[in-house]
Amino acid sequence: MRVTPEERDRLLRDLEQNHSGSAPPPAPLTVVAATPPYERQVNEDEWSWRHRVREYEEGIRRAQEDVDLLENKAEALKAHITGLLSLGYKPSQFTYDTTLLAYTVDQIPRAQLEVIRAQRLYEQFRDDARRQGVAPGWLR
Repeated sequence: MRVTPEERDRLLRDLEQNHSGSAPPPAPLTVVAATPPYERQVNEDEWSWRHRVREYEEGIRRAQEDVDLLENKAEALKAHITGLLSLGYKPSQFTYDTTLLAYTVDQIPRAQLEVIRAQRLYEQFRDDARRQGVAPGWLR
């Protein structure tokens, strides 16, 4: 709680006079609003915009890498299962591989959706920056 310097001096005087332990007479306190925390500037500097752009682009790359990883894993499992079949193994002998393949294939649409979401967020960010008057060169 913040108080004015005059109010602080008055409270200190009351405290010095009140050595007997009795409560001081009630007096209205004037509370001064604290200054708000650091407010962001409307237009931040170029490097902060470039940093935010890189974060969005990295999110898109990460999501695309996840899709690529799942697709590569599915292809590797398919090749492994095909190899086992060509060697004469029965399907009941590699159920773990087929289950893992099914789970991997099921995860691919979700990963593709994450790529779409990341791209949508990036486009929304660029549109918001344009509306705020950010120079297009700052978003590269």
